[in-house]
This record gives sequence, structure tokens and C-alpha cells, in this order.
Amino acid sequence: MSLFAVIYRYADDAAALDEHRPRHRDHLRGLLEAGRLVVSGPLAEGGGPGALLIFRADSAEQVAGWLDDDPFKVLGLIVEREIRAWNPAFGADRLAPHHGVGGAVRLALVGVIGPPDRQPAWHRRARWRRR
Repeated sequence: MSLFAVIYRYADDAAALDEHRPRHRDHLRGLLEAGRLVVSGPLAEGGGPGALLIFRADSAEQVAGWLDDDPFKVLGLIVEREIRAWNPAFGADRLAPHHGVGGAVRLALVGVIGPPDRQPAWHRRARWRRR
């Protein structure tokens, strides 16, 4: 599987975006829980309303299929959608899938403390493992 970056540009209709955002987020949450969506969130100031989403998939067409049912897309609130293969040069290990309980916590700790081979000795000795 490969990583894909998606850039959404939203319509300039704050009222409609606010009204339908809960359904949009429910759709994305389902993709996250299914292991398809890796990370997503709104883009910061500048360039108008939009979002960046990172997916794990076999093809850009597969990602497009998952996103065609997004309520924002169905309602015409996404005015531009770009899907591109993404090959991270640094930090790709931080995006590795983690299975089982505590995966999200481990992903967060990797970002704070570093990958296992670079963690300080005190952290490696700590009892972070599942019992």
C-alpha cells in the first residue's frame, strides 16, 4: 500500500460548511476506523477554507472512491479535490500502522520520544508494554 495526500478546497459558504460538518467528520471517522485514513485536518489560515488528508491505499482511484461519498462532496461543498501519491522523505516511520490497543498512544509517543531505536535508555526500561 502507498500513501496519498488529498487537498480539499471548500466552498466559501461558512454556514453550509458548519451545518454539514458533523456528517462530514462522521464519514472521515469511519475511514479512520477502517484503517484507510491516516491523519487529516483543516488547513491553517491563508488560501481559503480547505483540508489536508493522508490515506493509505492501493491507488488514487481507490481514495477517490472512498471520498465520493463524503457529504461535503455530495452537497457540492468541495470545489476542488486533488489526490496525489505521497512519498515522505522524513518521518515515514511515524506514519507506520500500529495494531492493537494503544496504537494511537504509541504513534503519539513516537512523535514525542522518537522511534524505538532512538529512545533514551530510561524510556526503553520503562514498563510501557502491555501486560
